[in-house]
Amino acid sequence: MEKDNRNQQPLSFEAAKKDRDAEFALLNQLLGEEYVRALQPARSEKPAPVIPLR
Repeated sequence: MEKDNRNQQPLSFEAAKKDRDAEFALLNQLLGEEYVRALQPARSEKPAPVIPLR
């Protein structure tokens, strides 16, 4: 029987960030650094360039 999640509050930004960081830490332990680095978005101030589609 599935749990009804309709009344569940959405995660706050901080909680979601902590969850994500914990998930990456676990992946890092299990799979090694190279794999996790490939999954993580690059932490830079500049957004990725937009490549126009012709």
